[in-house]
Amino acid sequence: EKRSRHTRAKSDDDDREPRLMKWVGGVTAVLSLVFAVQQAIQLVSEVRERDRQIAELDLVGKRQRDSGDYRAAWVTFEKAIEVAEPTGQLAKLTGQLGDQPRQLRETQEDLAMTWLENLRVRGSEGETFSTLISPLDPVLNRGIASSSGSRKADLLAHAGWASFLKSRDGQRVDPDP
Repeated sequence: EKRSRHTRAKSDDDDREPRLMKWVGGVTAVLSLVFAVQQAIQLVSEVRERDRQIAELDLVGKRQRDSGDYRAAWVTFEKAIEVAEPTGQLAKLTGQLGDQPRQLRETQEDLAMTWLENLRVRGSEGETFSTLISPLDPVLNRGIASSSGSRKADLLAHAGWASFLKSRDGQRVDPDP
């Protein structure tokens, strides 16, 4: 009789341990699920906020451009591109630029061309063609490198125009556009 009580007690202990482990596993699974859902919600909200910021900056930049405030539009598009640039691991792995950053870059290239077409130097403020064109050059060259067809021709023509304008300041232009 002592033996059977001892065996039953041992049997109860043996049953408790697997049940406890099942409970621990279940609680862990539930906590993991809650954490994953919370992370997904946070990611979606961050993407939506980023998209909202980009759309707002794009709209403001286009309005500034349309009103002739090219400097302000330039700054606004720079901010929009900074927000839109891919920073995630997937973007780094694929090396691809998404549609949104590509469109913003093209919009900035369009602004550079429009600004060059309407460029006015205020000598009283110490401006020169060269100082005004210096931020536009890298954007035009980036566009030339990544485009083709008539867009590339437009960008090349504007780069040539920029070189001509810089030469008016007495700056030696290399290479010949």
